[in-house]
Amino acid sequence: RWMLALGEGDAEPERQPTEPPQPPQTDPVSRAVWQLTEWFGTAGALLTKSDPKPEDNGGKDVPVTLDEAMERLRVDYANAYFITGNMDLALYAEDCYFADDFAGFKGRARFKANLENLTAFITDSSVRLLSLDRNEEAGVVSMQSRCLVKLQLNLPWKPVLAWVWGVKHVYNGPVIVQHLE
Repeated sequence: RWMLALGEGDAEPERQPTEPPQPPQTDPVSRAVWQLTEWFGTAGALLTKSDPKPEDNGGKDVPVTLDEAMERLRVDYANAYFITGNMDLALYAEDCYFADDFAGFKGRARFKANLENLTAFITDSSVRLLSLDRNEEAGVVSMQSRCLVKLQLNLPWKPVLAWVWGVKHVYNGPVIVQHLE
C-alpha cells in the first residue's frame, strides 16, 4: 500500500511506502517446511561454495524510467531470475519486501541467496513470459507478470513440474519495493 504525500511547493505527489502486506497465514507445518527448505538450501550452499558472493549490481544503475524498469524486468524473466538467481539487483530496493503464499521477508540479498541455493535442486528449466502489464491503482504503480514455468527436479526419478506463475512488482520510482507472488 502507498500513501500520497504533498510537500509545500511540490509539483507532483511523492509516493511513500506504508507497511508491506503481511504474508497469508499458513498452517505451522507449511511454515516449518518453508523455513526448513530455506535453511537446507543455505546449509547446502555453504558446503558447495567456497566464499559467499558479495551483492553485485553488474555495474548497472537504478532505472531512470518505469519503461526502462519494465524492459529490464523482461530481461530478468528471460534469464529465469527466480530459478537461477541471475537478476538485475539494481531494479530492487535493498530492503525490498518479498512474499509468497508461505512467508514474507525484507532484503534483496536474502532473496537472491535463496534463489541461488535452489539451483542445486533443479536440473533443467524453462520460463516463458506470457505478459507483463503496467497497472496503477490509487497512486500505486505496479507491474504484473504472468509466465509459464517448467522445471525438472534433481531427484532420482527426475520429476517435471509446470505451472503458470505471476508476480506483482510494486514500483516506487526508481525501484521495485515489493515482489508479491
